[in-house]
Amino acid sequence: MSWTVVCPNSNCLRKLSLADAPGEKIRCPFCNQIFMVQRAVAPVSFEQPSQPSPFGAVTEPTTGPLSSHSRKTGSWPVWLIGLLILESLISAFCGILIAAKFMGNNSKPANQAGDLNLKASGPSNFFYKPHSPDFMDDGTKPNEWWTKTYAVKDRTKGTAVSFKIFDDDVPDENALEQTGRMKLAKLFPEGRYQIQVGAPKAEATLAGEGAVSIPLDITPVGGNEGDSTVSKILVGELRICSRRGIAYWFVTWGPEGSKDEQNTWDKPLVFGNGRADWKPKSTPLVALAHESVKVQLNKSVWKIDSGETVKQLAESRPGMLAHAEGTIVLERKSKSELSLVSLEGKKSVERATGLLLEWQKILNGSDSEAPTLKLEQFGEEGFFYKVIINQKTDTYLYLQETGTSPQYLLMGECRFEELSVWKTEFMRISKAIKQ
Repeated sequence: MSWTVVCPNSNCLRKLSLADAPGEKIRCPFCNQIFMVQRAVAPVSFEQPSQPSPFGAVTEPTTGPLSSHSRKTGSWPVWLIGLLILESLISAFCGILIAAKFMGNNSKPANQAGDLNLKASGPSNFFYKPHSPDFMDDGTKPNEWWTKTYAVKDRTKGTAVSFKIFDDDVPDENALEQTGRMKLAKLFPEGRYQIQVGAPKAEATLAGEGAVSIPLDITPVGGNEGDSTVSKILVGELRICSRRGIAYWFVTWGPEGSKDEQNTWDKPLVFGNGRADWKPKSTPLVALAHESVKVQLNKSVWKIDSGETVKQLAESRPGMLAHAEGTIVLERKSKSELSLVSLEGKKSVERATGLLLEWQKILNGSDSEAPTLKLEQFGEEGFFYKVIINQKTDTYLYLQETGTSPQYLLMGECRFEELSVWKTEFMRISKAIKQ
């Protein structure tokens, strides 16, 4: 009968065939390793011997890749099987993660890339985070002027974004531009900065929406917070757009030569899908009327004074026949007045100049020196004038004739620095009168 033993030398592990059972010791003919025989190896067959071997156990190496049991039976060791199972589980888990990520990315619309969570955009209906990690939140709390401001450490580069929600129609571009100027004054306070605002351009975009672009030159005068040495001129841009009843203001600034770079800083800004059904409400109207004159005004802007109130006002403003107070609320209230007076056969400018002089005398008292007052036409429309009192521009005046016989004069007044807010509203009134 043939017997087999294995050399215990880990560098050898040769199988040795013996014709008969040897003595207690065996020398490997390949490596000369001498080892002790403890049990007999079963005859080479597919079945185990029915009787135990008379030689006892043979010592087999345990340092090889497979145990003696696996070599005899053809099975793998438990630890290797466990390792293979663990590897299979890890591979399957990684495959599931990759598939889930792939499906998630394919489910996003093309304009909602990255990690933008538009559900978290809230009522503002937009999501924005800075394009660069160098742009840090400057710590300014959201306020009525700016929702969020980001800048580099020395504030020589930065962005700011703001919005306002309107339930009715969004104000026109002139009013939104005027509000943008107010916002800039808060972002770059007078005394620390001088701002030169360029002419608006209508061909710009903001996050893919049509926008008005206004170029800016910003000069620090007295240093920035935390850095009193900054004195270089900065260039920037204010972009304004309205979408689904919400107005947006987005401003960028940086060193000279950075305008092309700034054009890309709005890329992280993405508009949400809210307010898709928003439509401007129809404008409720109220009439400023006297005898044959009836001027239709926007009820959300104008409040018509009663006859008793007009009588009281006429004590300081002789000639007034009807009066309305106007209010437009953007970031703050802007006030205006609308007065109806008789033309008395005079030209509009002549009649308005005489009335304003008379009203100024009553306002300043009869003992005061008479003011110098003149009207200077402003703009190309032919209805607007600067009111220059004592060589200072104080008021913005809108003049519009109305009625047939007798004729009347409609006079709209507002502060000159708020003319952009009111110009479009006066133009609407002018068109209504012509119709």
